[in-house]
Amino acid sequence: MLRKVVIADDDKKFVGGIDRALYSCGFQMVSVDHERDVLEKAKKENPAVIILSLELIQQNLIDIVAALKNYLNLARVPVFLISSEEGGNSRSYLPGMPGVQGYLKKPFSPLDLIFAIERAFLTQPGF
Repeated sequence: MLRKVVIADDDKKFVGGIDRALYSCGFQMVSVDHERDVLEKAKKENPAVIILSLELIQQNLIDIVAALKNYLNLARVPVFLISSEEGGNSRSYLPGMPGVQGYLKKPFSPLDLIFAIERAFLTQPGF
């Protein structure tokens, strides 16, 4: 059975490339293209991993991560942030945010994401 990954990103080309790589490693990707749909989609799909694009989640990132972590079935699910923003941007502090497992800056190799996900599984009991 494939492990599900919910990804919130509106870049269709990027999402397509990640989808193929994740699928080849045993993941089924479920995409969301609006921040208002992230929590409901994650509750419905019960993913093994959640990936949030900083470009898509513009207004409520802290609230969304908190809501994900406060929902019992998602509390231990690794959350990754991805972004094409430069490191000097005012959001550069977010990777240290509570509830966030890791951060990847676009462009990145799909293998970098897969390795980050696998590391998260190794460091979290029960995965």
